[in-house]
Amino acid sequence: MSTTPPPAPPTAPTTPPIPAAAAQPVVAANKSNTLLWVLGGCGVFIVLCIVVVAGLGFFVMHKAKQAGIDPD
Repeated sequence: MSTTPPPAPPTAPTTPPIPAAAAQPVVAANKSNTLLWVLGGCGVFIVLCIVVVAGLGFFVMHKAKQAGIDPD
């Protein structure tokens, strides 16, 4: 006697795949403005650094004039 199981019966045919034209259109996700925020933050940081350096320069010039150092 054989101990092998009988072959499986054929399965019902599957439905054909949906053509690409009939598929649902892919909706683009909302575009992230991360790059814009990063560049804006870097720009603000650079402007703040320029303002601080200019302020320190004017402060040092003012103190130098008070001390009697003449730039001329």
